[in-house]
Amino acid sequence: MMPKEFQISHKGQPRAEEGYLVMDWMLEPEKLTIDTPIHLAVEKMLRARHPNRDIIVTDHDGQYLGLLSPITLIKWLQLGGKLEERLSPDILIEGKVLNLYDAITEIPLGDVEVFPVVDNSGKVQGRLSSNALLLAYQQLLDEKNAVADAWDIVLETAYEGIVMVNSQGKIIRINEAYKNFLGVKEEDVLYKPVETIIDNTRLHITVKTGTPERGKLQVIQGQNMVVHRLPIWRNNKIVGAIGMLIFEGVSDIYRILEQVNEAKRVPHSLQEGSVHPTLDQPKVTFEAIKSKSHELAYCKSLARRSARTSATVLITGESGTGKEMFAQAIHHLSQQNKGAFVAVNCAAIPEGLLESELFGYEEGAFTGAKKGGRKGRFEQAGGGTIFLDEIGDMPLFMQAKILRVLQEKEIQPVGSEQTRTFSGRVIAATHVDLEEKVKKGEFREDLYYRLNVIHLQIPPLRERKQDIPVLLSHFIQHFCSLYHLPYKTFSNTAIEVLMNYDWPGNIREVMNLVESLVTLVDSEDIQQTDLPPKVMKKAFFHEGDVQMPIEKQQEQVALASLPYPLKKNQLAHEWQEIQNVIQACNGNKSEAARRLGIHRTTLYQKINRIKKVIKNM
Repeated sequence: MMPKEFQISHKGQPRAEEGYLVMDWMLEPEKLTIDTPIHLAVEKMLRARHPNRDIIVTDHDGQYLGLLSPITLIKWLQLGGKLEERLSPDILIEGKVLNLYDAITEIPLGDVEVFPVVDNSGKVQGRLSSNALLLAYQQLLDEKNAVADAWDIVLETAYEGIVMVNSQGKIIRINEAYKNFLGVKEEDVLYKPVETIIDNTRLHITVKTGTPERGKLQVIQGQNMVVHRLPIWRNNKIVGAIGMLIFEGVSDIYRILEQVNEAKRVPHSLQEGSVHPTLDQPKVTFEAIKSKSHELAYCKSLARRSARTSATVLITGESGTGKEMFAQAIHHLSQQNKGAFVAVNCAAIPEGLLESELFGYEEGAFTGAKKGGRKGRFEQAGGGTIFLDEIGDMPLFMQAKILRVLQEKEIQPVGSEQTRTFSGRVIAATHVDLEEKVKKGEFREDLYYRLNVIHLQIPPLRERKQDIPVLLSHFIQHFCSLYHLPYKTFSNTAIEVLMNYDWPGNIREVMNLVESLVTLVDSEDIQQTDLPPKVMKKAFFHEGDVQMPIEKQQEQVALASLPYPLKKNQLAHEWQEIQNVIQACNGNKSEAARRLGIHRTTLYQKINRIKKVIKNM
């Protein structure tokens, strides 16, 4: 008689995706027919691979009747049952019956060893073992993890920024791009009200209203952004909302529109001035400052906030860290972006010419003065931004005049008795320690404090190694495109060396090195052997978390500088030596590491490194 648990409700239609049906995982049935002599059933059990498993019993038409359990059979024999008797329904147990089209995910894991599998007519078609069920669950879990990993990648790359809030409007997830844009760490924002983290957000309102908002403008850190805000529904209830940052700046939209409409422009349109004025000259925006590190993300966040006002900004950092790029990005994001950006290198102008260069001069102010006089850099930057680079090298007498500009917002050209109003913004930069110069009397203390209203410290590249691959990729694309060369890539070993180099010239040195390699290396793959000797000699090599001794570093540098055949032979010799020791230890790598005089972890790292180097040769 059909067990009550077996009910056909799907009428032969699959209830799960293909690959997750019972029929995809079932095995051939181990079954007996009713009326089979008991002694034959016992023999079948003893011959079975798993004699403790239940055996499926059917009628003569193949209809499922029940399971013959070894334990039930033993108890039946103990109560006086005879081996000569035949199987009958009263010895059987019902068991949990599955249909061919049942979903694997709906079957509970438990102590059941065998599940009979039947078709819609009740005929036995197979069996599902507990092991097969476990394998199915494992595969499903692996696939779900793979999907989750892929989804994470999409979330990290599909938009400039993504943030998700729960039903209370608190942040439960934020991607790397958004964290970098805001200059925050994940632990500082998770489960915090979104309105306390993101300027002018409406996500907490989206959660309450359930109304999606697409393509809306939002001012974040003083910059106009384009965003989507979408509620998340589940079971007719709002459980959260997701915010997507589509463009990091509205200027990006203008740039895209310009590219789309480029082909449609007619020659006279340029004469009529139809091009958007902000697109006529190249801009350096925060999007152009390539980085991945939290350190630079924080700097960009602070710089964006500084663009809200016209307060003076002091940018400090080593030479080549990109101080002028930050100054230009602040200018183009500020209210002064309609005016000019005027850069002055105070260290490059002779002391005798610096005053007239900065403040201009009147006609006849000195011998050789231009007729009609000349505007100085401050006046040229009126309504815009003047960038005073290397201000730490400015002579003391000029520091007093700069102080007056900052205090009174006035400039006085050389040879003139009249002052003129300065309506622009001052951004200064230096690679020297101004506080130390103040102590030595080489820099005015009052000017230092006037400049240091907003202090932006750009960390050197050696303190933000995460940015090195980003910069390498950016510059290699730039120079390959500039020189119309096939796109080149760095090998893993080359990148490893470049990551361990300290880059004293910072980003400027990266740019120069990449330009040189793109020009001089014929192969499309830039190898470790293509790198300059100075990079190889100054790169730090590590084994695990311990820096190699100097002799080991020299060995690595010498190996890298060997000609191709010699290098390959040396690596092959070392590899053969390691293999011999492992073989002598019968494959025991711990013992092999002991004989080689190194830690087991170091041995594994050495094996992987040699394999990788030989592969890239």
